[in-house]
Amino acid sequence: MKDGGARITGYLVEKRKKFAPDWEPATPDGKPVMNNNAHVDGLDDNAEYEFRVSAVNAAGIGEPSQPTELTKICPKRGKLLVQKRNTTLFVTVD
Repeated sequence: MKDGGARITGYLVEKRKKFAPDWEPATPDGKPVMNNNAHVDGLDDNAEYEFRVSAVNAAGIGEPSQPTELTKICPKRGKLLVQKRNTTLFVTVD
């Protein structure tokens, strides 16, 4: 798909629980985020998830990124900073 040089208008963030076959939206209402931070709801304590991101522009949704490594969700509430190798992911857990 050609993007025609259209600028990126947002990022679609998806999550997948360990062993789950399908990806699902990670943000409220599945809406794209406008920057490099996402508020993710509905994560189960002590479960492992992977995340991926797709750019969105006037042409539609681009190809998704490679998924992150599996990330274990701790029961602690609040902001969670996950650092694995050269990746930093900020997640707010409710």
